[in-house]
Amino acid sequence: MKSLQENNCRSALVSCILAMIIIIIMSTASHTRNGTWHELTTLLEDVTLKSPLKLRPVKKLGLAYGELGRTEEAITYFQRALLIDPLDAKTHYYIGFAFDRVGDVKEAIDSYLRSIEYDPSALKPHANLAALYFATGFTAKAIEELKIAVAIDPSLPELHFNLAMAHEKLGGIDNIKEALKGYDKTRELTTGTYPVEMQIIIAAAYLRIGSADKAIEIYKKVIEKTPLSTEAYLDLAMAYEKADLTESAIKTYKHALTLNPRSTKARIKLADLYTKLGNTEESIRELQLGTRKDAGNAELYYKLATIYESIGDIDNAIEGYGRAVNARHGYIEAEINLARLYLSKDNTTTSRKILLGVLARRHDSIEAHYQLARTYIKEGSIDEARSTLREALEIAPDNEQIKELFKTIN
Repeated sequence: MKSLQENNCRSALVSCILAMIIIIIMSTASHTRNGTWHELTTLLEDVTLKSPLKLRPVKKLGLAYGELGRTEEAITYFQRALLIDPLDAKTHYYIGFAFDRVGDVKEAIDSYLRSIEYDPSALKPHANLAALYFATGFTAKAIEELKIAVAIDPSLPELHFNLAMAHEKLGGIDNIKEALKGYDKTRELTTGTYPVEMQIIIAAAYLRIGSADKAIEIYKKVIEKTPLSTEAYLDLAMAYEKADLTESAIKTYKHALTLNPRSTKARIKLADLYTKLGNTEESIRELQLGTRKDAGNAELYYKLATIYESIGDIDNAIEGYGRAVNARHGYIEAEINLARLYLSKDNTTTSRKILLGVLARRHDSIEAHYQLARTYIKEGSIDEARSTLREALEIAPDNEQIKELFKTIN
């Protein structure tokens, strides 16, 4: 539960669609045990009964209820405090925080804005408003608020980190460069050990602007701190790939697999590299090894099937797609590919059965419509093919592949 009161700034990671940002939750007093807060609320209730128009006890009672997790009651007392003094910036901040806690984003934003209106120099409303803007997709507005917060107190590494992450989420080379400046400033201000999580985020930002060498340098430092982390080796291997250091990437993916032989990502990435080098035999061997260690892994079977198909081994490709379908119920991509290969071997009955099953679950699958129409055409069922293609055009009227197939039977 968020606290309405704290001596120092603290940060909490908030997950968003494409990134994370640390939101700063700050208040004014120290933590107090629940028993003491209960005693305090009793005392303050008595004071507010005797002096209902005094701002301070009413506001403190709201804070006390907030500390006890009784947020709705806290909001009620903050509202009473605002009736006494509607221009009190701190009360607007407190009630904004309480609205944020109960998920009323609109009221929280409005309250933070009013707090800022009455006291523009207060750091906390700007920081928390930025967090809400970020969480609701208004990244540019979040950046504006964070810039103000940084100007108010440039000594806080959390603010520079937040600003950097917001720039990174906004995207584009210029924003990524601004993000890296912010990360560097965070590093400069951070005392003690620089958190591994921050280093990983910074390395990823360097990769985005093409600075693979810098990313590699950072990932190596991460591995020094987390030598048993499969993910750390995966990150380093992908950075080697970006730098076209293929042999180093292969070696690093292999090390990741020694740490976690069931790592699907490492296995598939390694297979892709072997395929890129023209060594499909080694690629197949790696994937087969993966399926022996993880027999229920649909992704490995699917990848294996695509490689078999690429070298013209249709029977093994059919087996691979079939195993992928068996391993994961509703694996539509594998089902469609399986149907397509059965059709290539003139097994229209099995192809049609699979595709009708797919469309029963996903009627909007254009590829399934396309392959089913091809199946009907091969069977000589032209009316069924036309009907299937018309359905597809209702879903995707501009699909060129569907339109071209339609022309062949009209």
